[in-house]
Amino acid sequence: MGAPDAQLVDAYRLIDRLWAEHFAPRVPMDVDDWADTHRVLPPGSANPGKWDTNKTPFAREIYKALSDSDPCEDVVLLCATQLVKTEAGLNWLGTAICETPAPFMIVQATVNTAKRYSRLRVAPMITHCPALKQKVSRESSRDAANSMSLKEFIGGVVVITGANAAAELASIQAKYIHFDEVDDYPANVEGQGDPISIARARQDTFYGRKRLTSSTPKLPKGQSTIENAYLSGTQYQYFVPCPECGHKQHLVWSHLKYFKDENGEPIAESARYACESCGVLIEEYQKEFMLQNGEWVAQYPERKIKSFHLNSLYSPLGWLKWGDLVNEWHAAQKALALGNDEKLKAFINTRLAETVAEQAEQIEANALLEKAEDFDPSIVPMGGLIITCFVDTQDNRLECFPWAFGESDQMWMLKPEVIMGDPGEDETWRKLDAFLYTRYKHASGQSLGIEAVGIDTGGHYTHSVYNYVRQAHPARKIAALKGDNHKPGIPILGKATVQDVNWRGGVIKNGCKLWMVGVNTAKDLFHNRLKRPGLVHLSKHMPPEIFDQLTSEKRVAQRTARGIRYMWVKHHSNTRNEALDGAVGALWCAERLGISKYPQKVWEQIRERVQPKIGSLFDQPDQTKNNQNLIQPKKQKMKTTLPRQGLLNKFRKSS
Repeated sequence: MGAPDAQLVDAYRLIDRLWAEHFAPRVPMDVDDWADTHRVLPPGSANPGKWDTNKTPFAREIYKALSDSDPCEDVVLLCATQLVKTEAGLNWLGTAICETPAPFMIVQATVNTAKRYSRLRVAPMITHCPALKQKVSRESSRDAANSMSLKEFIGGVVVITGANAAAELASIQAKYIHFDEVDDYPANVEGQGDPISIARARQDTFYGRKRLTSSTPKLPKGQSTIENAYLSGTQYQYFVPCPECGHKQHLVWSHLKYFKDENGEPIAESARYACESCGVLIEEYQKEFMLQNGEWVAQYPERKIKSFHLNSLYSPLGWLKWGDLVNEWHAAQKALALGNDEKLKAFINTRLAETVAEQAEQIEANALLEKAEDFDPSIVPMGGLIITCFVDTQDNRLECFPWAFGESDQMWMLKPEVIMGDPGEDETWRKLDAFLYTRYKHASGQSLGIEAVGIDTGGHYTHSVYNYVRQAHPARKIAALKGDNHKPGIPILGKATVQDVNWRGGVIKNGCKLWMVGVNTAKDLFHNRLKRPGLVHLSKHMPPEIFDQLTSEKRVAQRTARGIRYMWVKHHSNTRNEALDGAVGALWCAERLGISKYPQKVWEQIRERVQPKIGSLFDQPDQTKNNQNLIQPKKQKMKTTLPRQGLLNKFRKSS
């Protein structure tokens, strides 16, 4: 048989090429191949120009997992900041638009964050990638508002929304979903449940569906969504070889070594990584060889969810340096030595991509009792200059918690008073009236009245409290209070609303006012004062249950609709906390008086009136001094409220 005709061979080749281009099934490109072929980083990026996955070799396996060629449905990235999360999501989106078009949803923490992500990340990628630009519909000025959160392309649509918008999460069905920064998501969105669950339900009808869940950890260990997702998967870690001995290892912070100068400051340039096998100190320039020759090793390779962990020690050359990490670590340690652990938490979360075991802020009752002082709580000690009182309303009693306040944030707990009786009966309030008119003996020999009172309106006797407050003379400064426990961060002294209205529904001027109390902020303040020596003075003669109640709550991180918030909660649901509420209420009264704003001149005036320079009540009298003040009480008698034209009251009016 003779050789085939040259023209016939060319014809066969042409037929093969046309078949391949127009009729043969097309195999979609993997994410890393698409990015290396089509992705262009815009001007202003750290590395503008053509994308090259080899610059971040650890990302290639992640991109393969996100590709349609990999059958896994879930990919999880537990990563430090500025490493791979954002670009992985963008390259996956670009590949989906060009290679496997289908509805795509991106879920940021909030709607506002989603808008920024669309404007600063997605839009520039589309503009500077010709392959994307010809696929995605152009934005028009008339449709600009919609195109910020919704972008149509040939074969699908991209919806970019926030985890705090339940309606948007359920707005479309999606084959692909990127859940970004999930540790910032609310635990419950608009009362409809977990936002991730809401969005996942929109994928049920799609074959080949896939999800990317990525975040830097921000919540405590056990509460972190991203860490829990990582632990449920394969738990890949990137192992890199030692340039000296070849031993492959996972980079951990404890092996980064550095020197300090004579002042104890770190020498950033000395940072080296100690090989766990041979002990050689690896220099940072050798990291490029290590990253290029690394490999992902799974702890549980049989699991269906592919989860990856990466910390900042893997940051490529020219990015974050080991020396920069050393400086951040040293600054965090210095802050920790001063009692501030926030920098250390941030370092562990954002640089090491690890969670911090929650240590609830609390003080033990025994520790308070050990620090208790030997003074009579029925007598105001020296230093106590102003008394306020909080009244806690119970079903069968009123519990009164007076506190004395002085300069430099000092406060003394005085003897509590329990008034038994039904708060719905007038007699109970008459007993309270008698108590609030009490004048306390001061260690200086003077007497002090209660300057301001707050009464709890919670429980079943709200209107009884209103009636009492309504009838009290304004000079007595008695206020109806309601604690706001659900909004951390609001001021202790909240806004007041008038409760009295006329028959037309109009507000009655000078009617009974209800004041809101920023409970979490007040408890933060009280707890901080408890931790600092010499600010909160407690008598060792107080009943033991007082110390239990003052330490009945702990400060914990909670996920709310507004993100992560720190709130005070009881150790147990049946724990009594009346004394702690009493301290909070007394602090509110002090804020209402403006004590924290008093200038030194006002404190000097109060001190001169309350404790003139005559010595303590318990000191031996000095016969060489003129003690006329002690035997002429009428001249030194203190009034419950200071004169309206005095310096103190002028300051209160101005504040």
